Amino acid sequence: MCDVSGFTGNLPFSIEQFGEVNKARGPDGTTYYDEPFLKIAHSLLAISPNKDKLQQPYVDERTGNVLAWVGELYGLGKDQWDTKVLSDILALGEVGIEMLKYNTNGMWGFVYYNRAKQTITMCRDHWGVKPLYYAVMGENLAFSSTPIPLIMALNTLGYGSGVNNFRKQQWEQNDRFLFGTGFPINGIKKVPPGGITTWCMKRNKITKHDNLWGNFKLEPNYNWSSPQIEEKITRCITEVCTAPGIKKTVALSGGIDSTLIASIAKRNGIEDLTATTIKFLKKDAKDPKGNFPVNMGMYEEFNLAKQTCAELDIPHKTSVYHGTHECFRTTMEMLQVPMWDRKRTAPRHENIKTAAKNKNKVYIVGDGADELVTGYSGDYNYFADGVSHEMDRMKWHNRIREIKDIQKQGGLLRGVLSSMAEIFQMIPQHKDVIGMDPINNRQWMRAMMHVDGFMTAADHLCGAYGMESRAPYLHQELSKFLLNIPGAVKLQMPACEMEEYPEDKDEYRGQYKWVLRDACKDLIPDHIRYRGKKIGFADPVNARDEEYNNFIGNEDFENYHEWIRQMKFDVDSEAES
Repeated sequence: MCDVSGFTGNLPFSIEQFGEVNKARGPDGTTYYDEPFLKIAHSLLAISPNKDKLQQPYVDERTGNVLAWVGELYGLGKDQWDTKVLSDILALGEVGIEMLKYNTNGMWGFVYYNRAKQTITMCRDHWGVKPLYYAVMGENLAFSSTPIPLIMALNTLGYGSGVNNFRKQQWEQNDRFLFGTGFPINGIKKVPPGGITTWCMKRNKITKHDNLWGNFKLEPNYNWSSPQIEEKITRCITEVCTAPGIKKTVALSGGIDSTLIASIAKRNGIEDLTATTIKFLKKDAKDPKGNFPVNMGMYEEFNLAKQTCAELDIPHKTSVYHGTHECFRTTMEMLQVPMWDRKRTAPRHENIKTAAKNKNKVYIVGDGADELVTGYSGDYNYFADGVSHEMDRMKWHNRIREIKDIQKQGGLLRGVLSSMAEIFQMIPQHKDVIGMDPINNRQWMRAMMHVDGFMTAADHLCGAYGMESRAPYLHQELSKFLLNIPGAVKLQMPACEMEEYPEDKDEYRGQYKWVLRDACKDLIPDHIRYRGKKIGFADPVNARDEEYNNFIGNEDFENYHEWIRQMKFDVDSEAES
């Protein structure tokens, strides 16, 4: 996965101590940039071609600028080292940032020191596939690919790791997804998806926020065609799955998203490829009220995935989920952030552990597809409300105006308003992003709130086992293309007989995913293409009990806070004071 961690100035702990915390993310070695004013540790997971065996942190010979990052650039030539490519782009200044906004496909969380300007720029890719956290401690900046080194620094320096109640409330109201800049522990912030945050080393403060979304606009593309959709999806997914000579696996369920990834990767010659699937053991379990609702369909996901692998001739690996309390505790510690949803996060953790045991270095997930092509029943209900395009556009602008009025009056933003305000703050030109399509407006907002959380879980859990997570649907070119396919196209559903085909077609329409299921029909095995409603990726027991999930969510947060409260670096007491 790689890790980038560091800080400015002189602190009572060393950069070796700071970098040691996330060393598991980079099993191929840790190297350092160590100057009195800036210290960076980089732990490497070697995946990209690097024939000259150069190291990070990478120092540009021409400018003396320093780059340390995690991630990959897609679609490069066979011998191109993406670290040098990214460094060359950033050396172009504003021109380079424009290239990242529109013409660079990849995932990244980078820290870039501009020697001439005496600035440190922190940036995440558009969807936040690679997380990046930071903390301002007096006149010093600290940053890391995970929050734990920052928490240890805050505790060591006496700032503590108290709960940020506003951010915790926001986390709870957003289905326990971390998003935007928010983190529910005081002193820690995230660079938001697509965020560009600049620290001035002369003034010892953050002086600028920018965003990679630029002039992107949610305007329906009426020039789409099925062949165009299939070509774009095939090419971009292949680019993300490409890693020559590296063992990789697809996190395969019985759903459309991961099946299409596996099919495209196999058909396009991606080598060293397997699929890894969760198998749930049938059991009884009770919630606090004495009930034990069980989603029986979840038990069939394993068999569907196994059949997919047989048809595609992909080796199929099995991970078994037991759902013990020890499993939950370990998941929390590997995740390093407050758990999004135990019933969904813990099974992912088990699958990732199995992938690591099988010596994979790349773990490929289907996250993001639901948001980009509509995969929730509520998507159609929103469309069916009969809201005209112009009214929808005005509704979004009225919501922005309502937020600004409350802020001017010094009032508190609550619920969805506080979450939306966070997005507007991240992307000030959000009003210019809003288009004339009600579905795509909603999907973009949902993606900005939820995809960040999905990607954080995939990154941190994979990183704990020295693997890299990749999300093909979040390829910049592909995701922007999918977002602008008209919502009515995404929600269409042909009149055909399908397994478990419901009588209420309108409710099902939001989950049909026409863009994947029919536009790419030749790439999807029939037993997946013609199945009914998707099941989801969760423990079958109590997975849909929202009251119970809220209960265990609060329990998990309390356990998390207790776990991090005493974390410190071992430092000399005189130096600490």
